[in-house]
Amino acid sequence: MNNCPLLIVNRQNMRIIRTLFIACICVLAAGCISTAIDRSSSKYRNMFAASTTRDMFRTKLGVPVQNWESGSTNRSEYNVTNSYAYDAFAVRGKIAKPGDGAAQAMINAISLGTSEAIAIPITVINTIEASGQRHTLVVFYDTALHYKRHELYDKNGHKEDTSGY
Repeated sequence: MNNCPLLIVNRQNMRIIRTLFIACICVLAAGCISTAIDRSSSKYRNMFAASTTRDMFRTKLGVPVQNWESGSTNRSEYNVTNSYAYDAFAVRGKIAKPGDGAAQAMINAISLGTSEAIAIPITVINTIEASGQRHTLVVFYDTALHYKRHELYDKNGHKEDTSGY
């Protein structure tokens, strides 16, 4: 028999190794990976701020499919109350909402991270599905042509909620 001291693991060492392994699993499971996936997959996350100008939107999103300004002869297709102008862009993918990832984070906190085994695959599938969705993003501007608000419509022209959770 080989009596090498490195191969002998007593019960006390096994308990310590097992405890450390379980602690590592708990720390990794509580990482809210699904929340990070949901937040990072959203397009144009930092675009919707009061300091964003019309030119910045056009640079990021391209040429609008429709636009309108106060005093123009074009008829407005959207509610322009308290807005000076708007641009309508045809976009693809998930548009950022303030509450992106909030649902996953809450469930993860309640379940002490164990829900990630279900939440990660579901979030990945939803992210892949959302990447092909078509939307019409209508961005409204104030008189200085800075971002005021936005509305989102699905491919059938139905208004979508942009407020988050």
